[in-house]
Amino acid sequence: MIICDTVEDWAGRICKSITNRLGTALKAGRRASLLVSGGSTPAPIYAKLGRQNLDWENIDIALVDERWVEPDHPASNARLIKNTLCQGPASLANFTGMKTQHASPQLGLEPLKVRDDALPYPFDVVLLGMGNDGHTASLFPQAHGLGKAMNCPNKVAAITAKKSDVTGTHTQRMTLSAPAIASAHCVILALKGAQKRATLKTAQSTGDIHDMPIRAFLGQDNLKIYWTAA
Repeated sequence: MIICDTVEDWAGRICKSITNRLGTALKAGRRASLLVSGGSTPAPIYAKLGRQNLDWENIDIALVDERWVEPDHPASNARLIKNTLCQGPASLANFTGMKTQHASPQLGLEPLKVRDDALPYPFDVVLLGMGNDGHTASLFPQAHGLGKAMNCPNKVAAITAKKSDVTGTHTQRMTLSAPAIASAHCVILALKGAQKRATLKTAQSTGDIHDMPIRAFLGQDNLKIYWTAA
């Protein structure tokens, strides 16, 4: 785990790690893929990343997960990314959302598989967060569909989480599958605060991945964990 003294240092180091990996892909003469998470935690990262001098026109940005709400809904991750990361130079990137016009993520699964097949794969960078319940992406503990999402060969999976303080009212989700995350060239876990460090310590102990799905990725060679107490 990389420990950072300040949020500024934390965001800067993560931004540098992401740009380095994307730059490697671009220098190889191919499109690069960046999969990003929602929430308030990565906001300082996006503020820095969106201003970087990259060949954004050859970068595909897509979501790690999404609540099953319309793209203009306040809870939409697509709305968040468009209003934060996809500004300035990064507005030239190709952004792909997850929400379809179907009534449920289960019904939208097949069309989204086709959409995601157009993205460069394995993904170059997947940026993850983690909840205090040990979930990451929308891989929630003991959620309906979790078993399939942890093992399926598809890039995306439909999830119905158990309602909690963490999920709020939006329990229907679309998420990257665990294999799609695990196969990325670089997986970054961005954590802030003492409670997240305590949750990580618990997750690093022996236990069922279905109780704390973040466990599926801990110990992988392609995982970088950045933490700041601030």
